[in-house]
Amino acid sequence: MGFIQSRKLLEEYRIPLAGTMVRNPADVNDAARREGYPVALKGITPDFAHKSDVGFVFLGVKNDEGMEKALRTLQHNMSQAGVLDIEGFLIQPMSQRGLELLIGSKQDPGFGPVTMVGNGGRFVELFAEVAPGIGLHDPLLKTGRVNTPDTVHQFTVMP
Repeated sequence: MGFIQSRKLLEEYRIPLAGTMVRNPADVNDAARREGYPVALKGITPDFAHKSDVGFVFLGVKNDEGMEKALRTLQHNMSQAGVLDIEGFLIQPMSQRGLELLIGSKQDPGFGPVTMVGNGGRFVELFAEVAPGIGLHDPLLKTGRVNTPDTVHQFTVMP
């Protein structure tokens, strides 16, 4: 599921998603001012799942000048990567440092609702470690079954 579909699904369930998506590059600065600097700029395309790996994410953009530079670099990176479908640009306010989590759920035909929690952000595939649970409030999800060593936690919260 792409970004636009995911966002619509989250909105249907009244789950907020921070930021503003614009389709026109000329609207990026206005969106950043509305969100309030510093912001993150992300290129939205279904062509790549891991946008930070290919230079489609810019963090800590502090002003209009920085945004214009980040946008030029982002457009260049997307062109170099052969992106054919640019859905737009996501501008999000920078959040406080913290632990990044992956949280998922689905309706399994045999078990009913199943959930999982794991290391998020850059560590999703590096560690590929999640705690599965049956039901939405499985006590097993609360027992610390996902290993997040202190050094990993410190790396996760780095800027």
